[in-house]
Amino acid sequence: MKKFALILLLALAAAFPFSACGTMDMYVRADEPFRSHLGTYTEDKVFRAIMLGGTRRGWTMTEVAPGIVRAKILWRSMMLEVEIRYDAFGYVATYVDSANLQYEHVSQKIDSNYLRWLRNLDRDIRYEVQVADGQKN
Repeated sequence: MKKFALILLLALAAAFPFSACGTMDMYVRADEPFRSHLGTYTEDKVFRAIMLGGTRRGWTMTEVAPGIVRAKILWRSMMLEVEIRYDAFGYVATYVDSANLQYEHVSQKIDSNYLRWLRNLDRDIRYEVQVADGQKN
């Protein structure tokens, strides 16, 4: 039993330095627009899907001009704002501003929450397009 406990202790001690690797912040590039091709719909249908998908996910959605929506999300002490340019075929989300996401202006790197939030938003927008198209209940 002592031998087993010693082996377990050594294994845990050997794994300890690597356990911090999973907690380090990962960064993505904020200067690369997030593109999403939705298919062929009307601009109005894409607009409504963007507004509904974002609102249901907790984003504040504001129509700036025809074909352009500003989306802002606040979570804990973090904030992200993107501009979404859309047409009948899809949309492109581009970084505008953030707070507490470790955005580095020179390298254009930002915390991985940026990409996670955009992917979740994309999933919700795609869902809303399908619901409007009668493909989902």
